[in-house]
Amino acid sequence: MNEEVGASVTALMRLRFHSDSRLQTPDSRLQTPDSRLLIMKAKIYVTLKPSVLDPQGKAIHHAVETIGYRSIADVRQGKYFEITLDSAITPEEAREEIERMAKDVLANPVIEDYRVELDSEGEA
Repeated sequence: MNEEVGASVTALMRLRFHSDSRLQTPDSRLQTPDSRLLIMKAKIYVTLKPSVLDPQGKAIHHAVETIGYRSIADVRQGKYFEITLDSAITPEEAREEIERMAKDVLANPVIEDYRVELDSEGEA
């Protein structure tokens, strides 16, 4: 990975959730009314497109069949990424950045599909 892409990924990983309905703290981090910091997590699922052969999935399928799991029709494997975001941007900006990162860095759009989920949660 070149330095520019590495720096971009590092910067994206420092993003945090921002919402106008939350209280702004003096240090610019967002908190709930009970003073818990809010964070947003991006979950990115990357899978091979249905038209692409999945030899690793086939190997897993064969392995589970040999140890007695006979009711498995097919196995397709993929990648999962969980990224904690910084509170400095809005949810819309976070989604845009994560979508761009998934397309440009985490997935190969020629052979892979990806799905992005954003979740906010409290942090003590």
